[in-house]
Amino acid sequence: MTEETNRDSVLKDLYSWLDEEVKKLNEEFDENFRSPNIVLSGKTGVGKSTLINAIFGSHVAESGEGKPVSQALVEHNIPEVSVNLFDTKGIELDPKEREVSRESIVREIEKRAASSKTEEHMHVMWYCISN
Repeated sequence: MTEETNRDSVLKDLYSWLDEEVKKLNEEFDENFRSPNIVLSGKTGVGKSTLINAIFGSHVAESGEGKPVSQALVEHNIPEVSVNLFDTKGIELDPKEREVSRESIVREIEKRAASSKTEEHMHVMWYCISN
């Protein structure tokens, strides 16, 4: 066996081993993957619901042109997209209203954080702004 043939054989074996390892990792990922829970927060009318519709690629959240639509924390998910999005009531400019919105978001995060199931936790928060 020549040195080049031996090297090709080693590379072929290495490629086969790597291919099998990647397949195992993909299978393990598929078995253990949990959909992330993402909270969208921001001022009223900034486009949180519109962003949700864009992410899902379909109309799942009511949206309005600069008008408040979501009046509470609303969960949106569809089976084809492995993510759960939580639309929040807009954070108002009025300090009292802003505090009500903030408290409802914090309550939900704390409630979910108390769960022993990590798939119920809130994993990420996106704060939406406009220009």
